[in-house]
Amino acid sequence: MKNRIKLLRKTLKLSQTEFAEKLGMTMRAIQKWEAGEVEIKISSLKLLEKVFNANIDWLINGTGDMILNNNSNKNDINDENIKSLSITYNLPQKFLKLVFQLNQNELERVEGYIEALIENRKIYEKERQRLSS
Repeated sequence: MKNRIKLLRKTLKLSQTEFAEKLGMTMRAIQKWEAGEVEIKISSLKLLEKVFNANIDWLINGTGDMILNNNSNKNDINDENIKSLSITYNLPQKFLKLVFQLNQNELERVEGYIEALIENRKIYEKERQRLSS
């Protein structure tokens, strides 16, 4: 996927800085994507789709056109790509199908909820360890 992110950026004739600014990200984040240093979040794939009309199917495995035409259904993602994402991110396919139905605002709310769950679990674990000592 890292090569396709770079190809998308170059096709759009954008520097890493310009690409990052349009996405509301840092240039370093784009560098990490293009170097394959980090996995690209599902919310980031949706953002690329929203901002640049990028085809998620193409980003994931190179199928279809790089850029969606206006008649394409942006929310369509095929089962093969869901399966690929499920393996890559170790997430259930049903969860991924639901996530791809969310808009950007809803995705951000879900991310916040998950982050809160993780933080609460950490607090719980610390308290449990303290009480068992």
